[in-house]
Amino acid sequence: MSDQYAESNNEKTSDLFNKRMMYRLRARRSMAGERNMVDFTLGEKKLYGKVDMWHSPIYVKYDSRLKPVRSVDPQQPLRAFNFVADLFNKMVSEFERCTANGQISKKDRFLSELKAYKAFESPVIGYKEYRDILYDKIKSRFVLHNIVVEDFPHFLTEFMKMANTAAKTTPITQAGYIKSDINSIMSSGLAIEVADLGYSNDEEKVQEFLKSKNWKFFVNACNKHGFIIDHNIPWRIICDVKAPEIEIARNQYYLSAIDLFDRGFTKSSIESFTFLPRQLLDLYNLVKRKRFKKEVICGGKVTHKVIVPPNYSVNEIILQYGLDHFLKIYLKLRLAEEKPDMSPYQKKQLIKDTLQYRKLNNDYGVVEKYFERFINKPFDKRYSATYNKNVLIPARRQHMKEQSLAYSESSIKQAMTSY
Repeated sequence: MSDQYAESNNEKTSDLFNKRMMYRLRARRSMAGERNMVDFTLGEKKLYGKVDMWHSPIYVKYDSRLKPVRSVDPQQPLRAFNFVADLFNKMVSEFERCTANGQISKKDRFLSELKAYKAFESPVIGYKEYRDILYDKIKSRFVLHNIVVEDFPHFLTEFMKMANTAAKTTPITQAGYIKSDINSIMSSGLAIEVADLGYSNDEEKVQEFLKSKNWKFFVNACNKHGFIIDHNIPWRIICDVKAPEIEIARNQYYLSAIDLFDRGFTKSSIESFTFLPRQLLDLYNLVKRKRFKKEVICGGKVTHKVIVPPNYSVNEIILQYGLDHFLKIYLKLRLAEEKPDMSPYQKKQLIKDTLQYRKLNNDYGVVEKYFERFINKPFDKRYSATYNKNVLIPARRQHMKEQSLAYSESSIKQAMTSY
């Protein structure tokens, strides 16, 4: 086991904290002053590639936005955003040229012959896999609490009781999933990984990358081609969509960074809302029983009645409730997921205003244009830049101060006992 850097998350908590700090310092000093070494665990950078300029969730929906990248296994092609793939493939060619003429070492495991080990991961597939697990959890909760649904209205009542609490920590909608930590930045199409090492092994990060003879060349090459290096995963590079170095490549497909977000990505809010009736019906079908007996009082006597929960189609529940009813459910779920700093009254008023605005304009796009843009403001939310400035950083400083005082006191006591 390394004395300096963590090799896994299974080490003692105190050792892990100190070793992680040692790695952060080592990574920061490896290329001091380079603007393209970024910690993606801080502030709004956690949302990079997952949200647009309004901080509303977005995702890559269409395969036409993607192109192949030079990968370690040609039999299993990897893809990234079209202009990102062009930039990366150009950088790969530069590495090949510089390795051939001896400008960089030929013996580096990952940084002599640059190849992609991981690239775009479909958030649609990712959400489907996550949703299957979520559905099973919800079903088990119905079973645990012996909730036997009689029909779809009964299911909705019980589901919302659970969801209003669960959504605060567990995303339910696709929009909530897109923004969550469960959804990796690899789903953005902007990120590529050039190694297949473990994310928790800092010792390997140092030995294979930070101490590599080609590390400085790699950092400069990334800078030259508009790539940011993930401070905590040095083999993960992310395209900086506003970097001047990428303009020529990006402009072949999009006029600007704004145009990229408008046409390259799809707004997740509309997709999430339109899918909600189908999603709720799937859950209903999953948790309902084929038939069950229910005690009823008839003529002063307790008898048992066989209940057969009805089957529905999506069109039937939409006609029965109306789309505005599902819109209201969606708004409640998203408020629970985003946890904006609002009172219960303000949340009710926002839902009411959104529904009224929808009716006045006869436009369900209000979900995005009015509601999502409002609740997704990051200011003072956990992990936002203002949260870090006002809460997290002062707390870290206080912790370090307390550690320093504790160290001083222990030194004094040790000196006194040895005197």
